[in-house]
Amino acid sequence: MAGFTLGKAQNVSDAVRARNGARWFYWIGGLSVLNSIVAFLGTDFMMVFGLSSTLVGTYVGIRIGGIASILGMAVTVCVGLAFVGLGWMSERGASWAFLTGMVLYGADAVLSLVLQDYLGSAAHVFALLFVGSGFAALLRIKKATAGAQQPAGPQVPDLPTGTPPAALHDAPGFAEATAPAPLD
Repeated sequence: MAGFTLGKAQNVSDAVRARNGARWFYWIGGLSVLNSIVAFLGTDFMMVFGLSSTLVGTYVGIRIGGIASILGMAVTVCVGLAFVGLGWMSERGASWAFLTGMVLYGADAVLSLVLQDYLGSAAHVFALLFVGSGFAALLRIKKATAGAQQPAGPQVPDLPTGTPPAALHDAPGFAEATAPAPLD
């Protein structure tokens, strides 16, 4: 649970929820690569939690043939690794990674809907609910942590004491300095 500060019992539950939400990105990235490999091999078996966009890219590459099919697989691997990276950053408490992953996966859900892949669209919504729950838990953790770090009451700046810092006290001519005369 690196990146999540645990305090109260609520924070333990939130930390687990945030970690689990972040780990969905690992599954999304991995299953996207698996789907493209399976499509590249010519079988019809697909996992619904993978990205539709990478699958479309793989099919276009296969249809064109030659180097395009290799390029399609390379793009899929890069996108899959990007989602793994978003999961890694999210698991360490990066709100931007959660948001970026949710927006990208949400856009992919819209693509699934446009392609009339209703099961895939429903799976995307299901996964987004868990990722969103993890993001909400992360926000609660950050709010509780920020509140715990702020001392209660007004902030009073430290007033300087009569003794100057050692570097100034030892400076030449400092001991001979006098205070200005008071005004009449």
